[in-house]
Amino acid sequence: MRLVTHIRRVDEVLESYGVYPNTSSLHEVARCSMWMLTILADINRQLRFCHEELKKGVVTEPFPFSFWKNEKHRQLKGSAVEDDLLKYGNEKLADMRINFSIVGYDIKEIKDFICPLNAEYEEMNDHLKAIEEMTLELYPEAYATYYQSRKKELDEVTVRKKYMKMKMDYYPITLQKLKTLQAKVVADALIAGIMNYDDDTIPLEYAGVDVRKVTENLPESYKGKLPEDFDKLCVKYHRHVTWSNDSILNVDYDSLGSYLYKHSDKFTPEQFVAIYEHDFLLYLVRQDMMKLLENSAGQVEMQAPQDQACEDVAGNCFKNTSGFVRDLVQNLVNEYYLGSAVNLTLIEITLYDHNLIKKRNTHTAFIKSLIAWDIITIDEGEIKALANGMADKYKRIPKEGYMVWPYLYINDKKMCEDMGRKLGSTVPYSRKTDE
Repeated sequence: MRLVTHIRRVDEVLESYGVYPNTSSLHEVARCSMWMLTILADINRQLRFCHEELKKGVVTEPFPFSFWKNEKHRQLKGSAVEDDLLKYGNEKLADMRINFSIVGYDIKEIKDFICPLNAEYEEMNDHLKAIEEMTLELYPEAYATYYQSRKKELDEVTVRKKYMKMKMDYYPITLQKLKTLQAKVVADALIAGIMNYDDDTIPLEYAGVDVRKVTENLPESYKGKLPEDFDKLCVKYHRHVTWSNDSILNVDYDSLGSYLYKHSDKFTPEQFVAIYEHDFLLYLVRQDMMKLLENSAGQVEMQAPQDQACEDVAGNCFKNTSGFVRDLVQNLVNEYYLGSAVNLTLIEITLYDHNLIKKRNTHTAFIKSLIAWDIITIDEGEIKALANGMADKYKRIPKEGYMVWPYLYINDKKMCEDMGRKLGSTVPYSRKTDE
């Protein structure tokens, strides 16, 4: 938000100059012009970088929708600043004992500020127009990448300690107790206001949302804490998450990233921390749920049978269905999937490029293999939606192996390279350049 804040600050200075008594004078217009030219030059430097990165599909700076809603053509012409620059035009900076220089411009007299300021304003307008158009055409995963890039600002060590302390009140751990922990994480985040800025709900949305998944798992003490519009907040929240087997909550980072980007100027620092803390806490709960489901004999109905039929399903996709391969795949999915169809597509591509999968784009067979191996747990009806999401991502990435992807796909390439390293030297990258 630093860039948008600076742009708005320049707008305020230009509009307020000369409005109040004693704010219009030779020294004031000199001071104001030096400040504006310095800030505008810095803004344009950042805008050039943002513009170039957007061409690659990478979001580096949020431009909230409220910014574009009030967007205008900015210019010096017709302002009180321009009037004073013309009024005191022949006054020399040296006579005022002012030593000012900026790269690219030669400014000796007050009137010398006019052309540079006009040029910087024109460049800013051009960049903003291009950035607005490119923002409207961004692919959903660009927002997910933006969301993930901000995660590094979260102190994960502290949040992990917080989670361990939360768990201490629930030993011995059961699936129901983890559901309660999960519900508390969601409720605390909604109470903190992370969904306060999402678009208003419509009646049809309520039919598809079971608020009881949260409320029936909350301790009695939460009844007095929940806001009056909690049902509405849950409906908004439901837009950005999915449930697996009525238990495990997965975040849709494309959707949540888009929401955070659009309303980034409205979030308080506390809400910004809350949205990322809740995400990481959900990840920790999800990991414990998956471990429990794998090890619990009492949850047979939630596990795929580990028999020959299971291996036959996996054999439709994988070249080798040994326990060694299954463990490699499970490690990648546990760490990188995070409920994202985009991430699952990159996992599939990495496994193909390392010669573990028969075909590169058999998304449904790949998903069913993961279910058969009990690596993911989703309902039958969700398979098609997940496969469609993977197919959509697949259309927008190169057909070549990930090692030769161009810079436009730098974030996807880095993720594949990271997963490739996790597979280890026993399963090397083996994709030929002409495949």
